[in-house]
Amino acid sequence: MGFFVVVKVIVGLLMVGFMSLFYLQKSSVKTIELPNTWWGPGTENLQADKTVRQFEILFTEAQVNDLKSRLKNTRDLAPPLEGTGWTYGTSGTFLKKNIVDYWLNKYDFKKRLAYLNKYDQFKTNIQGLDIHFIHVKPKNTQGKKVVPLLILHGWPGSVREFYELIPMLTSPQADHDFVFEVIVPSLPGFGFSSPAVRPGLGAKEMAVVMMNLMRRLGFDKFYTQGGDWGSIIVGQMATLFPQHVLGIHSNFCGVLGFKTTLKTFLYSFFPSLLLPKEDHHLLYPMKKHFFNKLLETGYLHIQATKPDTVGIGPSDSPASLAGYVLEKFSSATNPDYKTRDDGGIYEKFTADALIDNLMMYWIPNSMTTAMRIYAESFNLQSSLNEIWPIIIPSACAQFPKELIFFPEEFLRDKFYNLIQVTRMPRGGHFAALEEPKLLSDDVWKFVAAVDNSSKNCCLKNEIEIPRMPEPNWGPVDGTKDSSVRPFKISVPKDVINDLKERLLRTREPVPPLENVGWTYGLSSKYFKKIIDYWINKYDWYKRQDLLNKYPQFITNIQGLDIHFYHVKPSKSLSTDGKPLKVLPLLLVHGWPGSVVEFQKIIPMLTTPRPGKDFVFEVIAPSLPGYGFSQGAVRPHMGHAQMAVVMKNLMTRLGFDKFYTQGGDWGSAITTDISTLFSERVTGAHLNMCGVRNSKSFFWLLVGSYFPSLVIESEHYSKVYPLTEKWSRLLEESGYFHLQATKPDTIGTALMQAPASLATYILEKFSTWTNPEYRFRDDGGLLEKFSMDELLDNIMVYWITDSITTSVRLYAESFSSENNNKYDSLTTNVPVACANFPHEIAYTPKSLIEMRFKNLIQFNHLPRGGHFAAFEEPKLLADDFWEFVEKVEQKFTK
Repeated sequence: MGFFVVVKVIVGLLMVGFMSLFYLQKSSVKTIELPNTWWGPGTENLQADKTVRQFEILFTEAQVNDLKSRLKNTRDLAPPLEGTGWTYGTSGTFLKKNIVDYWLNKYDFKKRLAYLNKYDQFKTNIQGLDIHFIHVKPKNTQGKKVVPLLILHGWPGSVREFYELIPMLTSPQADHDFVFEVIVPSLPGFGFSSPAVRPGLGAKEMAVVMMNLMRRLGFDKFYTQGGDWGSIIVGQMATLFPQHVLGIHSNFCGVLGFKTTLKTFLYSFFPSLLLPKEDHHLLYPMKKHFFNKLLETGYLHIQATKPDTVGIGPSDSPASLAGYVLEKFSSATNPDYKTRDDGGIYEKFTADALIDNLMMYWIPNSMTTAMRIYAESFNLQSSLNEIWPIIIPSACAQFPKELIFFPEEFLRDKFYNLIQVTRMPRGGHFAALEEPKLLSDDVWKFVAAVDNSSKNCCLKNEIEIPRMPEPNWGPVDGTKDSSVRPFKISVPKDVINDLKERLLRTREPVPPLENVGWTYGLSSKYFKKIIDYWINKYDWYKRQDLLNKYPQFITNIQGLDIHFYHVKPSKSLSTDGKPLKVLPLLLVHGWPGSVVEFQKIIPMLTTPRPGKDFVFEVIAPSLPGYGFSQGAVRPHMGHAQMAVVMKNLMTRLGFDKFYTQGGDWGSAITTDISTLFSERVTGAHLNMCGVRNSKSFFWLLVGSYFPSLVIESEHYSKVYPLTEKWSRLLEESGYFHLQATKPDTIGTALMQAPASLATYILEKFSTWTNPEYRFRDDGGLLEKFSMDELLDNIMVYWITDSITTSVRLYAESFSSENNNKYDSLTTNVPVACANFPHEIAYTPKSLIEMRFKNLIQFNHLPRGGHFAAFEEPKLLADDFWEFVEKVEQKFTK
């Protein structure tokens, strides 16, 4: 879970500021100069080749054969939950039966290659990067003026988006005295354009590259058009080079900032002053629109913080690439499509067009480098936040299903010379590919207007505890079996052989940028060492025996087979020969962990200690959808619903009262058990304590000005300054955002390639163990864990195909059905908080006491991070023994 306690409080507020980096405004017009940074290998080469070279896309026989082999090797994907369509992301069932099958058996590689080469293409070196571009001149000018037009794509698009649009712009029209000469580049790091080898190439810097490309081609003045990142980059060009850009046409116009936010809020009271009644729904209610945006921006969050981590899967598996990209071509085309089983994917696009676009990423292996634009444009070093008003003639084409909508009045706060705002009758985010005729007509109309215009461009539970239902989460036809059955992990050889084959076929990853350590995610250099160890040194069958050393069982709870360790004390008598009191303990893991985390701590709890008259009987289940426990087949199984399952598991085992311990999601789930079923819990020990409600958030803000009211001086730096801490939380919670909105999309990417799964998970075992590790080339990965232990945990996800079902917990707990339902409830059972110094977030004791009314222990441990049971089992066990002794002495004797 990672940030469950705090991220839901702050992520909404931060996303406003986060996305505002696109459009922050200044009150005066100012020209900005950016250096012509050398982005290629080595230092700037003044003798670099400045020629413009012809280029042709190639699909070599080896590439096609390798691609087909990988498509054939696509694993069975987790089916979507019943009745969810694509709301959890790409449907695994649809993806394999339709996209993967079509790509493998029906996509005509030779025919499509010829199509992709239908236009003249070139490359030229700009600032150390080979920039690929299409250049199409009009064939029959018939005495008409030729107008240069730079068209830029975005992500996850490519130049392929414009193939249908290009002839509509380069063919003369009878009612216009001009025609377009079109230049369509692949952005740096996208398609066949070289990526930067060092950090810093964001949207503004790409604007400089594009300007230099146009200069190289001899164009001193030109028009621009763009959507998505293309819109942002041409907007930057209009700001940086107004003397060169004749006009900007965008199908992704937006303007954010304090002024716009304030106006949006004030107009919410009198919306008719801003919009006609039939358009109120485009902006209001604000809460609905805000959370809809939040739902669809998880990809942005993770790509802006960990692009190299999320890029591994789509780079290694074509099914992963398709699953990750095509979900955007569904939800961003029409949000209603996500409720359909087919995602509406063929409503506006052909299978060939969609796969053409995928090929523009697959063949050059450019997905990771393309994603880096988000990280480079959304960071503290980026200058993207210094965007000034646009004074040149501008046009905004507003397609009704676009991701964003801003009234014309708001747009004029940024576009000072807004000539045209067109409300389109249909279409969504990928306008050039969806509705090329509508977009083309609007561009012609705009340029004609500029050409003819005389405009000058320079101008205590007080709330009743809810009764929790106990639905059947399994298949409808599932049998009701209340038996507790012994279980042992036993993986067939063909599964291990398949794993090794996939590892051996892992593609060469994109090299990391210079001197970035793991700040962009897991380093691809170190990644090779992990894969090599996994293939050549990791002995699964030896590790399987180790994982089988404790008694394991499975029992059916609410329709789901739940796996658990059940370890009884090693001795029943104390060292002085007296009978020991055996205390049942429910030990709950989180994500991306598993019961593997508890291998070392279990014997520390089940072995009697001198001077103690009690010992523990440990029950450590795999959460539903994790490891060897079944996942739900229908939606809405969040952490509170899992708490019910865990409570019922303890009932099945005959435990009426018990202790609980948990971190990460385990902390949230055991807190729910303690709150909802307080009569069952003797005491709750947490190594990730937090409070997430408006009252605690208010006091957190108050503490910024009056810290002594909230936190002890020695712990001040753990929480303040808030901007610094929240910025760090934002950097580390992209995974959370994506998994809380599109779990099936990321799950599909991860379950196809073991390398992808390892990369995604192991990065967390670096940054969450100690944030300083991210600056090291090895990520400090083996400081607290052995490679065998880390791979054991990954194997639990791989051999059970449970990564998709595990990350669904985020979506279920973040959904409208579950979100915030239990945040106002207080917990009255005895509670202990173990605060490890490198835990992801720290909540002051004064705020913890607002929810946990019987907080009897709040210790600060000397070392350790998020995975306490795995990293520092002795420290965690000692803290737990100390807590239980206090509870036993105070409450049970």
